[in-house]
Amino acid sequence: MVLVPEDKQGIAETILGEDKDPKIAWQKAVQNSRNQLEIAPQDIYARFNLSVALYNIEDYQQSVEEFEKVENQLPFHTLWYQIEPIKAYFELANYQRVFELTDKILNNWNRAFSELYYLRGQIYLKQGNAEAARQEFERAVFYKHNFTPAQETLNAL
Repeated sequence: MVLVPEDKQGIAETILGEDKDPKIAWQKAVQNSRNQLEIAPQDIYARFNLSVALYNIEDYQQSVEEFEKVENQLPFHTLWYQIEPIKAYFELANYQRVFELTDKILNNWNRAFSELYYLRGQIYLKQGNAEAARQEFERAVFYKHNFTPAQETLNAL
């Protein structure tokens, strides 16, 4: 995301060129990460970046495969900032894995991660457990009062 004053938007778009299209930018990010890995195959950050980029081009299976190659080498707080691997598991309906990863984050110094509660609530809804879903959405809103998706889902329950 690029933020610029409205009067500078044209300049920013010129500088970005085709990269103003998110699909193109993420495809390039995939290629850049692969290029970095050719040079340094053990680079855990390049591999994690590849996982994130693959998620963003909707290649969820490959995203989780790349994540799993480096998961145990990454700093414990990595998924506090980039949750795309968790979201990839969600898209693949690997809900047990989503719960494992979110439990690890929520129970280890990051209790107030509303987006994770929201994902968990979505899983419970898919599983037909409205009460568990409600509890997760309530936690999401408790920690982030203006978290509209969770509040809207709560209102609809």
